[in-house]
Parts: sequence; structure tokens; C-alpha cells
Amino acid sequence: MYRSNLLTVQQTRGLLEFVADLERGDVPLHDRATRFLDGLARLVGADLLTLSRVTAAKPGEFPRIIASVVGGGLRDRAAPYFVEYARVQHDRPLARDPVLRELTERASMARPVFTLRRQDLLTDRQWYASEHVGDYRLAAGIDHCIYAQTYLPGAGGAIRLTVNRERGSRGFSAAACALVDLAFERLAAWLGEGLSAAPPTSLRAPPPRPAADLDALPERWLGVLARLAAGDSEKQAAAALGLSPHTVHEYAKCLHGHFGVHSRGELLARCIPLLRSGGRSVPPPGARAT
Repeated sequence: MYRSNLLTVQQTRGLLEFVADLERGDVPLHDRATRFLDGLARLVGADLLTLSRVTAAKPGEFPRIIASVVGGGLRDRAAPYFVEYARVQHDRPLARDPVLRELTERASMARPVFTLRRQDLLTDRQWYASEHVGDYRLAAGIDHCIYAQTYLPGAGGAIRLTVNRERGSRGFSAAACALVDLAFERLAAWLGEGLSAAPPTSLRAPPPRPAADLDALPERWLGVLARLAAGDSEKQAAAALGLSPHTVHEYAKCLHGHFGVHSRGELLARCIPLLRSGGRSVPPPGARAT
């Protein structure tokens, strides 16, 4: 089905006005991504969007995120999860987005833009069984998503767009996917110029949320934090929680990054008072989780 057949006249008019406003305006390079994301959020009813520049994918390798911009109404709440995901995705293969794994394999330089919804590739069972979805997406309060990717001619690598809706809301329609596809295809070169020209430091997402926001942490991270606060070693925490030592070590690294600390002592000094003030119990060392 042609994309135009999916869209109403009103949707098409709104899309063309959105694209024309961006192309007409004298938008500084470093503001292009933010303007695009905020406008696209209104156009398709999205709550969180990310635009990233990634390295060129080599056979058997997962692209690395070079720089990212986060937009939409849930930006401040969800951005720290995406910052953490960008940091750990190469060390934790199971944490990688399952749709992006498929997208990396399917994307071809023969087509300028590749756009799809997650349900176009994965069943609900496959999606919700993913460690990535539980630890990052649902924990950040988002679920349904559209993905788009295009290569950057001459610059190497690609730019990748994810468009997300809040957890509990309805999924994206085929028409919404067509809008994203058309907007991204029309503005890909314009966006790529901005992402390639601006230094990565100017494209960072907002800083991690305050340390006191323990309720926003994934439950598995909280479980590990409670064990470490009780004085357990990572091996003892793994035994108590029924996890592998490697998994506990990875969760501990995530906690360090989340709170912006560099040592176990610094982590516990910040978090033990927060656990207790929030009414969370700190179990005795070595106690088995129930």
C-alpha cells in the first residue's frame, strides 16, 4: 500500500507545513534535532523521541551510539534510562533493543530510509520477554514505538530515530508510521548535517535524575542495591537473589552510572539513607531473598 493511501488530507497538510517550517527557518545546527523531535511529537502524538548518530554497522557487530538528543513530554523522566542504555549496550548483549538488532540486519543502503513499528517485527511475547524492555523501556514509562534509520552519505554511519508512547497508551497506527517515514525521509539530510556538524558533547541527554528518586529504578536494580547496602558481596547478592554473579556485577555498574558515583563506598553512602528514609528494609548480610 502506498504511504499516501494511509494518510488523510489533514495529516498530509500538517506534515507538509511541519517540514516547510523547518526547512524555511534559519535553525542553528545544534537546535535542529530538538525542533524536529518536538514538532514530530505533536504531529504523531508521541511522548518520547530519541535521535541518535550511530557508527556504521559491520557484520556481526552492533552499532555504537556517538551522540543522542532526547525530546518529548517524558524527556526528563526517561532520558537517564537511555543514557544508561547507550553506556552498557556493548557490555550487555541481552540488554540490546531487540527491534534494533533486527533493524541493523535488515537496513540497507539501497533504501534511503527504513521505518517500521516494533509489532511489524516482534510479537508481544518476544517484546515483553526482552531484558531491554523490562529494564529500560517499561521502567522509563514507555512502550509502543516506531523506529526509523537512514545512512549518512560521505559521513559514515547512520542516524536513527525512535518514536515512543507512554506505557498503557494505544499503539501507533500504520498512518502514524507513514508520517514518521515521510518526515524523516524529507528531512534526513537536514538532520544529518546538524548531527554530524555538532560535537557529541552538545547532544547529550539531560543529566541523570536526582538520587532520591529510588522509585524510578528497575526492581532488579533495587534488589541488588538493597543487598549491597546490607553488606553483601556481589557473589552473596547473586546467591540471595537467584542471579548470576555476572548479572549482579552489571546491575552494580548500572547503579554507579545512575547515581554518578565511582566507588562502592560512595554508592552506599548516598543510597543507604535513601533506602531507610523511603521505608525500604535493608536485609542482614547473606539473608536469602524470598
